[in-house]
Amino acid sequence: MRNLWVYFNNPETDLNIDECGIQTYNEVETYQYKVYQNYVLHLVVDGEGFFKVDGQEYRLSKDEGYIIRHSDDVHYYPNLEHPWTTYWIGLKGDKLDEYLTGTLLKNEHVIKFHPNGKTQEVIKNICETTLKNESNLPNEFWYKSQLYLLFNYIKKEFSVKNTTNSLVSKELAEVAYHYIYTNYMNEISIEEVAEYLAVSRSYLYKLFKKKYDFSPQQFLLDRRLTVAASLLLTTDDTISAISQKVGFHDPLYFSKSFSNYYDLSPSKFREQHDYDSYLESWEKFGD
Repeated sequence: MRNLWVYFNNPETDLNIDECGIQTYNEVETYQYKVYQNYVLHLVVDGEGFFKVDGQEYRLSKDEGYIIRHSDDVHYYPNLEHPWTTYWIGLKGDKLDEYLTGTLLKNEHVIKFHPNGKTQEVIKNICETTLKNESNLPNEFWYKSQLYLLFNYIKKEFSVKNTTNSLVSKELAEVAYHYIYTNYMNEISIEEVAEYLAVSRSYLYKLFKKKYDFSPQQFLLDRRLTVAASLLLTTDDTISAISQKVGFHDPLYFSKSFSNYYDLSPSKFREQHDYDSYLESWEKFGD
């Protein structure tokens, strides 16, 4: 059910809101189209769903989000067992690209919001205030002030500057976590993550281990195999297909890694477990 969808007839200035909305999905709602909007940021506030873009499929849940841009071919739909609720805001403006520079929201399709962070707080405030006052919307200056507040928090919470001096250690570890979390399905390595952050692998290991108490390599493996377990229990995909979806391009190596991790082969895991038991392992690294 679409609770809110408002388009704004705002002029093209440095930064403006184009639309905002709230949707609580039922099991059958699915959207597949070529994006005509400029830039739309979606926030998942409850449930789970799937987002496909550029040949990649992402499974998303609370405190995660996805971004669609003009001319993207996208497909998104809810998890049948736990349909999601999403908030979104559409943005436009002459300086939008400039304001996004130096943040993860510039190029990423999928992001992980800080739980109880200010960025998602502003998104919720924009959407919920619009819903409550749909017959008498706040003036354009209120929306403009909210957008500048939003970008202030985006710069703080999603910064990805390429120098160690401009990112404190905590932020570097968080950016690495986010990069692995959203790119696990690709053939990435920890060397690539370190290169992305312009730091050495050993320095990244030290920062990551200090913040999360496990290594980036372990997190990459955990992320891939936890998602693989989910797919085994919620889809009919072959084991070979699942291995490809979680970044293993050798099904035999995937099966060996999975067996070492769960003490069961993928096929045995599928036979002996159900979705509820899987959720416990998902939550370990999903928060």
